[in-house]
Amino acid sequence: MGKITMNQTTENLNVQKNEIAETAQKGKSLGKLALQRLLKNKAAVTSIILLLTIVILALVTPWISPYALDEVDWENFQAPPSFENGHYLGTDSNGRDLFVRIAYGTRISLMVGLAATTVELIM
Repeated sequence: MGKITMNQTTENLNVQKNEIAETAQKGKSLGKLALQRLLKNKAAVTSIILLLTIVILALVTPWISPYALDEVDWENFQAPPSFENGHYLGTDSNGRDLFVRIAYGTRISLMVGLAATTVELIM
């Protein structure tokens, strides 16, 4: 590896400035450029899809699960996961549905995260 000289650094900056100027002349906004860069990043797109899936699942759980958060299924203590009885992730030692409990916990975690982000943006 060779040393980077001041001239090379200056040349790199000039090339970047020229690219930005050319892009600005073509009429692309900074928002569009940022969105294009984001969509090129496969890890970021995968993470966004995963996060949206988790949020949607946490929001629709009360409608897709036949069990409430604190409802005890007296016939299925520590039952394994089963789609037949509606316990998608099984039950705990008290007969409560684990899928519903995880989804409600996810809702609370998302609310805490949104609240912390909102406070940070305001401050």
